[in-house]
Amino acid sequence: MLDKRELIAGCLAGAAGQTFGHPLDTVKVRMQTHAGGIRDLGAWQCAARMLSEGGPRTFFRGLSIPLLSKSVEQCIAFGVRGSADRTLEAAGWQPGRSRSGLSGAVAGATTALLLTPVYLVKVQLQVSAREGLSGPFVAAYRTIANAGLLGLYAGATPILIGTTIGYSCRFACYDKAVEVVKGYGAGDTTATILGGGVAG
Repeated sequence: MLDKRELIAGCLAGAAGQTFGHPLDTVKVRMQTHAGGIRDLGAWQCAARMLSEGGPRTFFRGLSIPLLSKSVEQCIAFGVRGSADRTLEAAGWQPGRSRSGLSGAVAGATTALLLTPVYLVKVQLQVSAREGLSGPFVAAYRTIANAGLLGLYAGATPILIGTTIGYSCRFACYDKAVEVVKGYGAGDTTATILGGGVAG
């Protein structure tokens, strides 16, 4: 059964992480795709060009759907991971990296269904300064019109593999980091923050 505290914690963590990380992600995507046919010499030059072209809002293009989806994704991930962990415990699995990794893998595989269309739309918006995409729904509609609903799941296999492995490693590292930090006398809050930082 899903624990509502895990769901709420995951939702808030996802929203905060997406908001703070999106500007850097946008700069990264612009540099990787050479949006507008321009090759920047570095991240600072790319960021300065984006700022001059569209102001601060340029760094947050394509944020709306990832912000919502990241909150939902982490809500699902934390909830499913907690439920899977309790199921494994009831089945006799002892606490440790194997149990943490397996429950994390289940959470990662579950979120992949949500992530693929979101990643596709987000990247389209981040590199579409001159392509006339006014928002996420326009980008999604264009993809569906050109390739059907399955077009939203282009790249689904690597995302499924990546999220499954990624969440498995993340939660295994998180639990181990919290255990180590608590061993040095840290409180629950400190251990949770530091453990999250190491796992992230």
